[in-house]
Amino acid sequence: MKNFKNIFKIICTLFLLFLGNNALAEVVEGNIGGTNSAAGNDCFADYKYGSVHITVSPKKINNKTGENVQFDVNLTNNNKYPIIKGGIYVQIYRSDLSDNRLNHGDYQVDEFFAVNDISLESGEMKKVSFDWGVPKGLSSGMYTVGVSFLSNNKFDVSGLGFVHGAYAAAINFGINNEQSPFETVILKDAISINGQKYIQKNANPAFNEKEKIEIRYKIKNTSNREQTVTLNTKLFSWSNLDPEYLINKESQKITLKPKEEKDFSASWEKLDPNVYTYEISTNNYFSKSVAKIRFIVDGENTLGRTNFLALSKYPIEKGDQFYFFNCFHAISDSISLKGKMVLSLKDKNGSVITSQEYIGDISPQLLSKKIELVANNNYDILVLESKIYDEKGKEISKESLRYDCQNMKSPS
Repeated sequence: MKNFKNIFKIICTLFLLFLGNNALAEVVEGNIGGTNSAAGNDCFADYKYGSVHITVSPKKINNKTGENVQFDVNLTNNNKYPIIKGGIYVQIYRSDLSDNRLNHGDYQVDEFFAVNDISLESGEMKKVSFDWGVPKGLSSGMYTVGVSFLSNNKFDVSGLGFVHGAYAAAINFGINNEQSPFETVILKDAISINGQKYIQKNANPAFNEKEKIEIRYKIKNTSNREQTVTLNTKLFSWSNLDPEYLINKESQKITLKPKEEKDFSASWEKLDPNVYTYEISTNNYFSKSVAKIRFIVDGENTLGRTNFLALSKYPIEKGDQFYFFNCFHAISDSISLKGKMVLSLKDKNGSVITSQEYIGDISPQLLSKKIELVANNNYDILVLESKIYDEKGKEISKESLRYDCQNMKSPS
């Protein structure tokens, strides 16, 4: 299990560096995990984690509950190729001043996509803004806004929005509640999986596909008044950031007396080999609480996924030299997938311009296919497509990225 453990040791070092009253975090451009050149290319020669540099700052450091807080985000694309369909994913936390923070992080009070459809040319700098409405029931204290940047809602460019505290950039800001707080929280230090305490800062727990998986957790009404909240639970394959990964969801109303704690659980008799994210959230008009449990199920019939897709330049005119590439891997800590990956470039009519495949072991370490060519036409619309098949020829993963001049305008 060394590969996933090494990745998450690195993730867990991406913490806050304090400057006065403001806490900043920054992802250093580089490579995480391992790479495998069996498909003909080194993924990390073209894909650099942290390659879109991000800073975030609030308009005001001190804010009140019920107000809208505005944040400015500055982006710089340090890649040699454009990034399209970019999105800024936001996670907001209240600082936990207890020793629990070392293992379980801060209390997460919200997360959401703040800005979508961002396009960045190579070397381009861009500034965007977003607002966050401060719920009226939140406690006073120091809060952190963390931001990550993705392409196509799933390709991690800078930061890992599906992981607690693994944002690309962050800053602290204050919230003052002049009334009594009115919160319901998921107790982050009271989550267990198969009887073992779940610790956010540790490597993902791993289980065999034959094992039953059970998650237990507690929800507490921290206020002096009875509260009714909506409890939402969702199970995702890999990440909770893309609705396509959703496996199932449930929702219920729960009522908690003042200071009451209630126990909840979820279980699955048999889960296929995969990496899963179980998302728990409670919310009403006054507050929101979020917790995510990420775990691995190992087995022989492991799946595969495309980690990244990109085109070296766009738009493309006849005679232009260009390339496109992907990065892909088996969704396992130690088991390779025997199968096939097909990387294709298509025109606006869906006709294949060129395509190549890799047949063999798809390892947990990142593999990459890169195709170089000269354009024989002008192209205003192009589609990159990456498909993965198992050894029986069944398609188990498909990702595509559409380059369209009409959709290249970004919010500003």
